[in-house]
Amino acid sequence: MKKVVLLVCFMTSLLNAFATGEPSTYFQIFVPPNNDAVRRDAALIITAIYDSTQFTIIDDGMDGDRDDSKTGYLMAGQSYVLFIRDNGINDDARYASGGVLKWDGDYFIVKSDKLLYASQSTNSDWQHDWVPSTDKMSIGQKFIIYSPPFTSSKRDVNVFAYENNTTVTFQKISFQPKTNTGFTDVNMERATAVFTRTINVGEDIIYRYTDGRDVMEAGETYMILSDKPITVQYGALFGNERDGGGYVPSSNGSSSGSLLYFAVPFQAGTTGEQEIRIVSWDDANTVNLERFVNGAWTAVRTFTLNKMQAGDWVGRTSGNVNFPNVFRVTCSNGKKVSVFEGNWFETGSPGTSDMGTMVSAENGTSSGKKFLSYIAPPGNEANVINPFTGRAFGQQISHLYLFAKEGATVTVKDAYTNGNKFRKTFVIGTERYADCFLTVTEWRNIYNGTGTPAGPERPYLLVESDKDISVMNTNFNDNWMCYVGSSLTQSFTQTAIISQTSAKPADTVVVTNTINAGSQVDNPKIEVVVEDGLKVISSNLTSPGGTRTAGDINEQTSKTLVSFNNINSLESNSQYQINTTVVASVGKND
Repeated sequence: MKKVVLLVCFMTSLLNAFATGEPSTYFQIFVPPNNDAVRRDAALIITAIYDSTQFTIIDDGMDGDRDDSKTGYLMAGQSYVLFIRDNGINDDARYASGGVLKWDGDYFIVKSDKLLYASQSTNSDWQHDWVPSTDKMSIGQKFIIYSPPFTSSKRDVNVFAYENNTTVTFQKISFQPKTNTGFTDVNMERATAVFTRTINVGEDIIYRYTDGRDVMEAGETYMILSDKPITVQYGALFGNERDGGGYVPSSNGSSSGSLLYFAVPFQAGTTGEQEIRIVSWDDANTVNLERFVNGAWTAVRTFTLNKMQAGDWVGRTSGNVNFPNVFRVTCSNGKKVSVFEGNWFETGSPGTSDMGTMVSAENGTSSGKKFLSYIAPPGNEANVINPFTGRAFGQQISHLYLFAKEGATVTVKDAYTNGNKFRKTFVIGTERYADCFLTVTEWRNIYNGTGTPAGPERPYLLVESDKDISVMNTNFNDNWMCYVGSSLTQSFTQTAIISQTSAKPADTVVVTNTINAGSQVDNPKIEVVVEDGLKVISSNLTSPGGTRTAGDINEQTSKTLVSFNNINSLESNSQYQINTTVVASVGKND
């Protein structure tokens, strides 16, 4: 009998828990304007994971306007797209709209009653980032992607497997494009299959296979499902892929780990543009950078790094090469690194080699007290108005935007001299942010005085805070893309294990979901959502003391919803486990 892939949609919704790093219920976001009047307009995008998600977008009034505030509801997979050019005040570049020109960007606070994705992007190519999964981690089995408008090359997607024989399904869930401000039109239950591909570790769908090339239309929404954990990269990955970068997800679901698979996009027909920046979070850490060639891992470079020390691999200074392969980073047993990949920063043209990304904290999330961030060459921002001063920057600038939910005192200093060349301290109020920026002179000063690798210094800034903050790193000019993380401390994490990854009708499958509560979560709402084709036999939650609570099973038209309504709280530093037993049936699955 033919087997069908078992795609379990297993979601735990803790609505009163503020998440971090990836999907969250709270965000602080600065959306910069485009420096150039080229209609590569900047937008904020929020995307719901669950039905009936209430959201509030607060356009902070520090810059003198609140025109982009919005409240509403979103269904699962639906986005609200907000171009900062609209609603009367043009906070973007000249000619982006007919509104009153401010050219100063917008600072937003986003709140919701259920988990949301939040991202920002410009209407152009030359940008990419990593997509977090729907379960608050950077690795997972379900991903939702809104595809912003592009310049000339359609959006691409790439996936990386951490187990062999991983089957990935790519679907379109929107039924008409949305390329201006407003709500997208989606229906996750009427998804259209785009492709299915089974890959092994070391393979991908840009270089090894080609399914991910030019696969995403402007304004459409897509969903990725897999039967085993994967990581997802999207944007300009093949065609106009110069610029852009992001922090690579690790096997543990954060951006700080001991095993990472990734690719580094590069402009076809050019050489030496790939750049990989590795930060160690432990002393005496042996870090291996390899690439997958003809079925085997080939050494690229080995680093020996101490805690808070960085190692850099740049194609231009390593034989003037580009590698159309999957890379792998591993390190010493029990130790961790964070990896930032990108291209054409120092190997490109200063001023236009721009990007945006959330910086990984030491703990591997967007929220933390210590960060070590590579700083790309300052981008062209002569036309941009600094919202803190009301005056134009008038030059090339790189930024670390510092976001503090509870307020914080933050020190930023150059890592190589421990602050002898660059040091700034910021006292940030509650729900406020600060802009730590560098001019070209300051950037060159912390980079051997020349802005070149001819010396021991590298352009890294160390960020230390007395309270949890999040940090956005950008040298924005005219193209950037960034999934936004929260400044809130991680309240809980969840992982899932499936007893078997495929099933034929009548097979019994057990899904074990583990919730680790870092801090106390009061009045949680915990749900298990099982899609059509699987009949739920039982679902039980086991508390740390061994108490078992049976879930209420509600069979609906296209899914089964299991609810745990009598859990008053999740205790801090405690582990909870949910075991759901299902039987595969024919249903509507094909």
